[in-house]
This record gives sequence, structure tokens and C-alpha cells, in this order.
Amino acid sequence: MTYEEIEVRYPKLIRAMQWAAILSVYEARECVRAIQEKRGSGEAVSHFGGPVAVFKAAIRCRRCALKSQSA
Repeated sequence: MTYEEIEVRYPKLIRAMQWAAILSVYEARECVRAIQEKRGSGEAVSHFGGPVAVFKAAIRCRRCALKSQSA
């Protein structure tokens, strides 16, 4: 998947990842791509604990992230 396709398909996940792990849009998209391709990701994601850790944190915090974006 291209970065644009990822952003269109998973907009809420991207926002939650940005909020939970303090990532940029690019880093969040790259993290989704890393999970899909089962590989490592960039430095910011690695400091957080890897792509799976960012994904888990985004799932835990998804309600907070969505509420803060709508306010």
C-alpha cells in the first residue's frame, strides 16, 4: 500500500497513533506499513517500543485521541 492509501484507509488509526506515541503523520503511516510488511520502523517508533507497541497504545487511547481531534 502507498502512504496515501494507508491514510485514506486508516484515518482514525493514524490520528490515534499520532496522539498516543507523539508521531508525525509520516511516522504513523510508516508504522502501519511496517506492521503490514512485518518489519522494523523508524527511530521515533523504535524509541516507543516498535510498531506493535505503537499500535497497542493507539488502540488503548483511540477514544481520547478522537475526542481531542473533534474539540
